[in-house]
Amino acid sequence: MKLNWIVMTLALCSAGCTIGNGHICGPQTPRAYCDREAYEELMHPKPLIKKWEKPGMTEETRNQDSNDCGGGSDARRTPASPGFSPEKIKAEQRPGEEELVAFFRLKDKWERCMLNKGYRYTGECSSRPSPACGAP
Repeated sequence: MKLNWIVMTLALCSAGCTIGNGHICGPQTPRAYCDREAYEELMHPKPLIKKWEKPGMTEETRNQDSNDCGGGSDARRTPASPGFSPEKIKAEQRPGEEELVAFFRLKDKWERCMLNKGYRYTGECSSRPSPACGAP
């Protein structure tokens, strides 16, 4: 009788749990902990430029279009930046404008340019309004 009670308790405690990505995953477990694809995206995110698509484009044309829009080199591109150098941001800074504000102004200008060239943003939109996510 006692053994049945223990087995039933364990069964109820593990209900809804699965094993994924080498971990025991429950309903409240973060997705990246159990889903290999989510884990890879979290640990090795794609550069921002790879989240812009256009029919018939190649990686070379996308890079050239990004550069034409003011984006920086491949080496500087990150998941959150089109690759502006610190020097470019400082050069474009308006009097009294903080560096971060200048960065987002340049990024919005770059996004508008990419949209005007026919690209579509396929990444996730954050809480900050941006042209890529429908802001003017």
